[in-house]
Amino acid sequence: MIGGIAGALGPGARDVTEELLEGLSHRAGDAAVSVAGDAALGAVFEGDVSIGPGVRHECCGGFGGYAEVSLEDGEPVLRRDPVGAKPLFYAQKGDDAAFCTERGPLWSAGFRGVGRVPQGGTLRIKEDLSVQEVGRERFGARELTDPASQELLSALEEATEVLTEDVGEVGVAFSGGVDSSATAALLREQVDVTTFNVGLEGSRDVTWSREAADLLGVELVQRTMSREEVYGAVDDVILTIGDADRMKVGVALPLLATAELMGEHGVDAAFAGQGSDELLGGYVRIQNAEDPGAEMRMELGRMGSRNLERDEHCFAANGLDLRCPFLTRPVIETALSIAVEEKVGTIDGEEFGKVVLRRAMRDVLPDPIRLKPKKAVQYGTLVDRELDRLARRRGFKRRRGRHVQRFLNDRARELGLPGAACVDVRSGSGTALSVAD
Repeated sequence: MIGGIAGALGPGARDVTEELLEGLSHRAGDAAVSVAGDAALGAVFEGDVSIGPGVRHECCGGFGGYAEVSLEDGEPVLRRDPVGAKPLFYAQKGDDAAFCTERGPLWSAGFRGVGRVPQGGTLRIKEDLSVQEVGRERFGARELTDPASQELLSALEEATEVLTEDVGEVGVAFSGGVDSSATAALLREQVDVTTFNVGLEGSRDVTWSREAADLLGVELVQRTMSREEVYGAVDDVILTIGDADRMKVGVALPLLATAELMGEHGVDAAFAGQGSDELLGGYVRIQNAEDPGAEMRMELGRMGSRNLERDEHCFAANGLDLRCPFLTRPVIETALSIAVEEKVGTIDGEEFGKVVLRRAMRDVLPDPIRLKPKKAVQYGTLVDRELDRLARRRGFKRRRGRHVQRFLNDRARELGLPGAACVDVRSGSGTALSVAD
């Protein structure tokens, strides 16, 4: 199984590719490079893999996402799946252009101005090292013949069946919410399932996940973190995801710890409920938007860069393949066909997001789980609260504004990451700094 890909075009292609693969060595045990003229392709992998005129990092034959590079007339052509489940970055330095599954190895090799292949995008690196977009793949809606909730349940059942064809025991990142609980409940029809949870003792996620696991009747492996452990994990998280964004760090910290726990347990693959909020209107900002449909389209369009790259990095750092049933073609195409009014609405007079999913799970999940309101992981685990305390302890004052982000930017710089890993606190926009990349 390929765990990551890299390559280059130019006179130093082989040397650059080998350096990038060294930066991906945490993902797999072996590496190989294939050279054709001034182009080189490489991969890190487990098992037997042939590196030829093309290399593909994929989940279940592409069913759960992919990133791939092929050589066409000696020029690398880079492709990424329509939701961005598998990341792919590119950059230029001197006479060489390069591409890689992670930004970190590119930065370490001296590349700056790193760009990402867009969701569904096809880019061609030309002989003169210019980059040309030559195509864009998007998912379309499918025609629904049954009620939306039944169609969604059928699509999720199909997804979990396909995603478990090559595994026997899987782990589920588990908060006890409707997304992770639906994932665990449907998976256990196919394979052995263990759920995993990490948070601060006394946090909502830690307490509720125990109750939810009992209600579902699934095994829960849990680790509670102390305040000091959270503080000690910040640098590792920033380096793993290559980003100092407060929201991303807050989510990644418990997620990386969960991935480490799964790795220690020895599961065959990691599963998560990612994608449900974007597809089915789970975020409060979608529910409160003047046009929830437009808000969902925006979330889908930035899901790869905003969420999935971060999540994939956390699990890959622990040698795990992340699989997300909500991010498969049958579920996405079904979700795109469901009216906004069936996603954001009321159940028994109470406002909810993901209404259609909650209805689909009526006979699958106990009501206390099915009707549990959403709370973001960085708040439910109390990690965001501890980041606030840590920033103030390190001398970053609230009165200056965005003190946590200032602290995280400072840590990224101390760790040697370029400005592109930081967030511009001047604009308040949450965009990456454009200087010192």
